[in-house]
Amino acid sequence: MKIMLLAVAALILTSIAPLELHSQNEGAGMTEEQRERIESMRVAYVTRTLDLSSEQAQQFWPLYNEMQKELRIIREKMADTEDSPMDLTEEAAEKMLEKWMDQLEAEVNILKSYQSRFADILDNRQVLALYQSENQFKRQMLRRVRNRQHMHRPEDRNLHQLERRQERQQLRQNRQYRQH
Repeated sequence: MKIMLLAVAALILTSIAPLELHSQNEGAGMTEEQRERIESMRVAYVTRTLDLSSEQAQQFWPLYNEMQKELRIIREKMADTEDSPMDLTEEAAEKMLEKWMDQLEAEVNILKSYQSRFADILDNRQVLALYQSENQFKRQMLRRVRNRQHMHRPEDRNLHQLERRQERQQLRQNRQYRQH
């Protein structure tokens, strides 16, 4: 059972960490109001997914917020180490890899410690649903960010039309070439 939980935690970390780093980079230009709005959306999403009783919610949210704070500190350290790998010496890259692995291990340790604390409040299905809902929410938010970025650039907004126009032009050129 412990091995299964570790495997699930590792899977969750490997899927969440890149999204978290990306969302931190995207969030750098966000206002406090936008961050709060996203946080409240996340809380609502997790609440719907877990279907918490009022008693569970009273115990769960302070603990969850504490865990998120600890994870955020580690993820900020990870974000600080984002030098371009190709600009590093081999030795510096090795040190950075070790630091990266240590930070991932620290994340796993935090998740493990809170897993046992969550078990006092939630059943295992709810804990698993928690991690899955966090991952799904982050994916949805990243999708929204990408869609908004594409909406602001005319070349991306009309990308499909542009591609079709280029295909038609290419077909016309091919026909003209064959006729001559």
